[in-house]
Amino acid sequence: MRKFIFCSLFIILAQGNVIADEHSMGFVIPHDWAEFTDKDKELYVSGVLDGQIFMLYGASNPDLDLFLQCVKKEGIKAIINYTDLQLGSGEDTERPMPWAISKGVRTACKKHKEK
Repeated sequence: MRKFIFCSLFIILAQGNVIADEHSMGFVIPHDWAEFTDKDKELYVSGVLDGQIFMLYGASNPDLDLFLQCVKKEGIKAIINYTDLQLGSGEDTERPMPWAISKGVRTACKKHKEK
């Protein structure tokens, strides 16, 4: 139940308004994502990752260090590429963008998991 509450809260927080290039970005779906500039995508993904880090830290999640290492090593642009590939496959095209970005992060970070 605790994970459900954290995930729900994260999605709500991640969909708040962010200002980028003097345009307001609120509830973003893949249709909107396709129209974003590279800079808008970088800002939006950075905000989603910031929210994920906040949630992992607040929950004292033991995977926080591994998550931070992965994000630092892979970088925002690689996560955007994984997210675009995910959306290009036709999956999750009606869900909010944080969902697709989370799946992009998961794909990027698979190779960083401890064995």
